[in-house]
Amino acid sequence: MTMSGNLSLHDPAAKTWRHWKLPGDNPRPYAVWVDERDKVWVSDFSGNAIFRFDPDAERFERFGFPREAAAFARSSVAPARCGCPKAAPSTSR
Repeated sequence: MTMSGNLSLHDPAAKTWRHWKLPGDNPRPYAVWVDERDKVWVSDFSGNAIFRFDPDAERFERFGFPREAAAFARSSVAPARCGCPKAAPSTSR
């Protein structure tokens, strides 16, 4: 993650970086988790949401919060287990 709103992956063997921009106007990724299926969960502080990133498909799935300005930063458990809202996800690249 970077302050640019990207989720980034470093390959130390190749000495390269890959970047994926979080969806939205001004994403501010804060915390990141990798679950048992190798999906990456990212909280977006300004986007009022948690995103699930599928590295194989290179796609984000958004899970928004019903309350405006929730400013979700992090949780002590992975989002899939913390009662994330059952909001209809939106998929974007």
